[in-house]
Amino acid sequence: MASLAGRSVRRQGLAWRAICIARIGIVLGMVGGLLVGCGGGGGKGASASAPPSPQAREAFNKGKSLINSDRAAAIAAFTEAIQAAPQFQQAYVWRGVAYQEDGQRENAVKDFSKAIELDPTDNYALEQRAALYRRMGQSDKAQADEDRAAQLREKNREQIRKNVEDAKNAKKRKKRS
Repeated sequence: MASLAGRSVRRQGLAWRAICIARIGIVLGMVGGLLVGCGGGGGKGASASAPPSPQAREAFNKGKSLINSDRAAAIAAFTEAIQAAPQFQQAYVWRGVAYQEDGQRENAVKDFSKAIELDPTDNYALEQRAALYRRMGQSDKAQADEDRAAQLREKNREQIRKNVEDAKNAKKRKKRS
């Protein structure tokens, strides 16, 4: 009975993490949209790559739906998405999360690194890689990623403040005319 309860708690924890990751992705997408509109952020991967193919998107969504119930199948689905669209940055992030949850730290680091290469402004991938480096005893690399993520967060905050101020000013000008 206790082992079933333990599994349920673990599954709930994994489900909660997946929900948080999805919410972070949505927020980052909104922030990225704000930043790209004003010439900042977005990273080279976000602006340089085309949207993923329907096949890649379908495999990616399948992986997301499986990440809490069948991690091996989720990893396979994310791999399929990456094979269909090698520049699909989110697929690397999600596969990295799946690898991390599965205890495959080296593979997770590789995927987070590729995600960062594709979008150097992805705080989440940087923070996940930093946490892995810390667990692996590579504190210098962890600290470098944490510092870079903190700089990016501050830069993003400043850009968002500027975007909000610009929007307020545009609204005031529109009311006057």
